[in-house]
Amino acid sequence: MENLIKVFKKGGLITMKKVKFYFAIVLTITVSACSESMFQDDNINDDLNLLSQSLENKFGKIGISDAANEGIDEFYFLSPTVTKNPKFSGKFHPNLPTVVEISDDFEFKRIHQVFTREDPANKITVSEEDERYVVIWDTFKSKAEKGKIYRVRVRIGEKEMGFVDVAIVPNASSKLKNNLITVVQNETLRIVYRLEDKTCPARIKVLPEYVKAYLGQEIQFKAVVYNFYGEILENQKINWSVYNEDVASVNQNGIVVGKMPRGETSIHAKSFEVLGYGVISIKEIFGIVFDIEGNEYTMDRIGDEIWLLENLKTTRYNDGTPILTRLSPEEWGSIKEGAYSDYDDNPANGKFYGRLYNEFAIRTGKLCPVGWHVADLYEYGLMTDILTEFPDNISGSALKSKIGWAAYHKATNETGFSALPSGRRIMIDEIYRFDKLGELTGWWMTESNQFTNSPKNQVIQLGWHEDTGLYERSFNDGYCVRCVRDE
Repeated sequence: MENLIKVFKKGGLITMKKVKFYFAIVLTITVSACSESMFQDDNINDDLNLLSQSLENKFGKIGISDAANEGIDEFYFLSPTVTKNPKFSGKFHPNLPTVVEISDDFEFKRIHQVFTREDPANKITVSEEDERYVVIWDTFKSKAEKGKIYRVRVRIGEKEMGFVDVAIVPNASSKLKNNLITVVQNETLRIVYRLEDKTCPARIKVLPEYVKAYLGQEIQFKAVVYNFYGEILENQKINWSVYNEDVASVNQNGIVVGKMPRGETSIHAKSFEVLGYGVISIKEIFGIVFDIEGNEYTMDRIGDEIWLLENLKTTRYNDGTPILTRLSPEEWGSIKEGAYSDYDDNPANGKFYGRLYNEFAIRTGKLCPVGWHVADLYEYGLMTDILTEFPDNISGSALKSKIGWAAYHKATNETGFSALPSGRRIMIDEIYRFDKLGELTGWWMTESNQFTNSPKNQVIQLGWHEDTGLYERSFNDGYCVRCVRDE
């Protein structure tokens, strides 16, 4: 077939085999003459537009978030990060511990680069003269990848102030959608932003966070207003309201009055659109009890018994005799008479959580105020039977105060028992140590008249799952005490 096809050429004939070789060279030259990157660049831009659409569907608004773009007031990106400076009128704040983070993961599980004011290699500089913060992102050094979208966010503490989304593109002519900032691969981006004095509320803390009050008692609530930097804003106008007006009322000075016995409701403080709240629990006016040294306790009926609603705090027996205290671990472990400890030997803990007594102190029969006694197994049994009325009760959550416990305890205090996580003093590694403040509490029990062979040194313990139940303890262990009124 080669011999049937001839190509005329000055100087003679060439065969088909030579023709094939000739055209192969031409085609190679033709492809090389085209802009090979043209098609690749178009594909990258298309891919970036698709990626930006996917990110928008997943995370909502992308592009730029600042005061000029539906973001937090008084935070602005400036040129050359954005095309031109937005309008602003606030006072520049040059002293904030701001952090700039860059990630190709919009949830910031993977961090590409971090800039701080303290890191000399990745430093945020502040120009008070120009009123701006500046970061230089060198995409070559950080190995930012072409065809990716990176989110650059500015935060203070855990609060994100704003962000700008940056696409790494092959050339300066790339045009993308969704208000993305483009940076040519291996070039630098000046991240410039402005932070101003914050006058807008970001968070409100209501104090007290949780309080018990009697019917008709006035309680003063206060609202502490913070800006986005965690600074306190003074003289903010507060609008006070109560969630359940049948339980309590509140005036615009934050004074709350209880109206419903055994009711509980939240007290709301609002400034602009920011809301904070505290909780008030209204107790029936059943009475107040004082121990020998004047510590005050409230009392209430739980089931068939009248209980003190706080752990015992006395440092004296009810005949006035001082109880031994301030014992070293060795002394505590060897003592054979009544003693008490404050958790970590800190009297403030004893005043708040109650004292930790050993079993010898219980045996004196003189711990509780006159007319009261240390609760026994039968009385605890009657009280804990009530928990069946609360189907959501988890590890005694209906007994636990709403303050003090770790969040996973889900304390509800529906019984009003107000158990605080007082910790304990027990033998650990052959030495008496303080243990589990904030996580556990327990109370000594006396022998029950209902059970002739009940253990003499038994504790009812309240913690989480396996920590909750009845335990036999050493006479030298330190636990709290609850008192029940004599019949």
